[in-house]
Amino acid sequence: MPTISALGIGSGLDIASLVEQLVQAETSAKRSSLIRREANTQARISAFGTLQGALSALQSKVNSLTTGGALETLSATSSDEDIFTAIATSSANAGSHSVEVITLAKAHRLASGSYASGDTVIGTGDLTIEVGSESFSVNIDSEENTLAGIMNAINDAEDNPGVQASLINAGGVTRLVLTSTETGTEHSLRVTQSGGDGGLAALVYDPGVDEQLSEVTPATDSQIRVDGFLHTASSNSIDDVLDGVTLQLKAGDEGNVHQLAIAINTSTQRAAIEGFVQSYNAAIASIGSVSRYNSDTQQASALTGDSTVRQLGNSLRSALSAISPGLAAQIGSLSEIGIDIQVDGTLKIDQSKLDDALANNPERVRALLTGASGIAVQLSTVLSQYLGSGGRISTALERLEGQLDGIEDDNLRLDDRAIALEERYRRQFTALDGLIAQMNSTSEFLTNQLANLSSFTTRRNN
Repeated sequence: MPTISALGIGSGLDIASLVEQLVQAETSAKRSSLIRREANTQARISAFGTLQGALSALQSKVNSLTTGGALETLSATSSDEDIFTAIATSSANAGSHSVEVITLAKAHRLASGSYASGDTVIGTGDLTIEVGSESFSVNIDSEENTLAGIMNAINDAEDNPGVQASLINAGGVTRLVLTSTETGTEHSLRVTQSGGDGGLAALVYDPGVDEQLSEVTPATDSQIRVDGFLHTASSNSIDDVLDGVTLQLKAGDEGNVHQLAIAINTSTQRAAIEGFVQSYNAAIASIGSVSRYNSDTQQASALTGDSTVRQLGNSLRSALSAISPGLAAQIGSLSEIGIDIQVDGTLKIDQSKLDDALANNPERVRALLTGASGIAVQLSTVLSQYLGSGGRISTALERLEGQLDGIEDDNLRLDDRAIALEERYRRQFTALDGLIAQMNSTSEFLTNQLANLSSFTTRRNN
């Protein structure tokens, strides 16, 4: 609102203050109403945001049950983890197996003869290295003809399929060592040379033909027996013997049989169910906090009476009991696996009852929670209706954002009205001030004339 210029010269009234008070009297009620509407709308937006966060957390836990395989988790336990360890996925089958680790897979390693240092000149030419069925060549010129230069040329080769060169300084001498980056006989090394000054012949390794490099570690495959059946692999990580199980071999122990136990991982399942219950309770608490009415203080929450929130609460409660007749015949309700519904709508776990269900009826637990018409599946359907673009909460937030835009427009219109009122009152009071000034001037003139007339009469009589 523009500053009102000083008025009231003719009337002596504080016209600026009068105009301000009149404008405020006509706009304050509307301004206060807009402020309240904006605060209420912002509070509703914040409440929906809080609710959205709680539902998203619940959706994450539900997804871990329905699509993350949290209830399908199996554990694989080795009787001697110094010999081998194991990891099982949901595609594994529970049971026990005997495992004998005969040999480990090893990477092929070759070493040159001893030299004074890495700066020792070896020679020039082409060095060809085969790694199993793949090969690459490096050209060694006069700038790379030292032991260190050859090492760098091998490591820097863009088409190197898997060999690492290094220098070993030990016993006062230096050796070039070539190591396959992968284990197994299918990644064994072969080194040949051609051209140049012939010095690279000292680095040749052609088994059975010319072996200038010495074999430090032969390339070997791993060998194991699982339930008496022999299996050979190029790696110490074996995932093709038992479905859904990966064995990590740690040490050879030929002649000794160790046990592998694959069982339902109840601790992981329990943790997943506990996480789900905690998130569900947090969502119920969030619904209560944004919609409850305090009868003692007669205070409503931001979303008290909101139909979207009311329908959400009803839908979540219904999902907990939406069990198909066929499934109900196996397990009638959540309470039969140790999950009780409290009076306030939250869930409470009976730990011993849940542990018993997981240990003795894991299939039924999974059917109740993640079956085709299981509770987690029902909840997932409900949550998808409220979350994400186009969901009911997003729609409600868009409506509230639209209301904020309308309130802003109303504020702008009220500002325009206040300016118009100020200008009108200023014109009116300016006119009044001028009229009063004119009347004061006339009064002063008449007073003076009357005083002159009285003086004239007095002189004449004398």
